Amino acid sequence: MHLAQTPNLVASGRRTVPIARTIDAKSTTRRVGCRAAAPEAPTAASPGKKVSIVQLGCPKNVVDGEVMLGDLSKAGFTVIDDHEEADAIVVNTCAFVEDAKSESLAAIMEAASLNEDGKRRKIVVTGCLAQRYSGQLAADLPEADLVLGFEKYGSLADNLAGLMAGGSAASPPAAA
Repeated sequence: MHLAQTPNLVASGRRTVPIARTIDAKSTTRRVGCRAAAPEAPTAASPGKKVSIVQLGCPKNVVDGEVMLGDLSKAGFTVIDDHEEADAIVVNTCAFVEDAKSESLAAIMEAASLNEDGKRRKIVVTGCLAQRYSGQLAADLPEADLVLGFEKYGSLADNLAGLMAGGSAASPPAAA
């Protein structure tokens, strides 16, 4: 089944999937903390902005997530575990099998649902789903503020800082 064939999650109602679960023998969802060096002082583009991550998928995704968090920390973002307190939530997706695609879409919707409290968090989609379906996700998921495939990870901090400053992403989503 292609992403285009998956049901519209907004129209069909949200499936409740916890954004972060502790890892167990049956789960590949992980909460990842940044082990990067102490962050530099916040930049003018990201003064004290807080970012959290939802980690889905394989060990490579965990490594990619750690690198992204390190880059964000170096750019002056504060990496936190509490999604409700975050100014932006990175959902690092998996698209290996259909169940992983569904779990990734549900995690994106769950992250977006946190905006119902009135605090507007930026939702960033990365990982395999973003790489394979970036154009479609950007078009079909207005909840996603930024969709970045693998080759665009280096621009994540700049793109996110631009979005949080009220602008738009510095570069378009990755081509599928």
